[in-house]
Amino acid sequence: MTAANSSRRNRRRPCPHCRRRQRRLLTSALAIFITVASLATWATISLGSSPSAQAEDIIVHKPKLQAVAQAPSYSQQEIRNLLSNEFAQAAQPTITHTPATHKSSAPRYTPRPSGSPTYTASPAPTPTPTVTHTYAPPPTSGSLASRLLAEAETQQGTPYVWAGASPGGFDCSGLVYWSALQIGISNMPRDTYSMLGQGVSSGLLVPTSNPQPGDLAFFGSGHVELYVSPGETFGALQPGTVVGFHPYGGSWAPTAFYAIT
Repeated sequence: MTAANSSRRNRRRPCPHCRRRQRRLLTSALAIFITVASLATWATISLGSSPSAQAEDIIVHKPKLQAVAQAPSYSQQEIRNLLSNEFAQAAQPTITHTPATHKSSAPRYTPRPSGSPTYTASPAPTPTPTVTHTYAPPPTSGSLASRLLAEAETQQGTPYVWAGASPGGFDCSGLVYWSALQIGISNMPRDTYSMLGQGVSSGLLVPTSNPQPGDLAFFGSGHVELYVSPGETFGALQPGTVVGFHPYGGSWAPTAFYAIT
């Protein structure tokens, strides 16, 4: 018998000592595998998988372990490789994917209960008509004083503006000067001092003790308005006011009246 045949025979039939050693290794390996499989089962249960799935995995791998136990001719390295592969597969947890449930964000229609109040839209309010004030044009006949007053009244509501002599704004003498120009009096002086000086000396203004509507009413030498009636004048009073009618009396009263000739 050659050395090769003897070596082949020894590989096929290990000695009793080697067989016992392999069986002890297999027994230890099986105990370790069962422990690892139990731990893997517990871990899988903790992750949400059912125990029946782990039991199924153990049953699937059991024939392989029996095949290893019934093959005493495997070498120690081959046994280690088989066991390491089995342990690696058993240690992998089973992950179960649960499809996500999407909740619709669309609002639900809720029918209105019977007997609920019905709201009716209110009618649109009727617009208030705009009132337009129409002033009659000043007369072209009559005394100069009445025409002067009528022309000045067309500027009622115009704001007081210092040194103003136009419809954009008037001071006291500016209103008298502008109104005189509108009725054809071109030689009316511009300020109160000139009216009392040049106007009187030229004969345009004549003192009177019986004033008529439209005559000039002087409050000292620094303010002038047009006489309307006893206790009332018309003109531009002071800054912050508008052209209009003003009462007088007591300490605030005209000191002289002048008629236009």
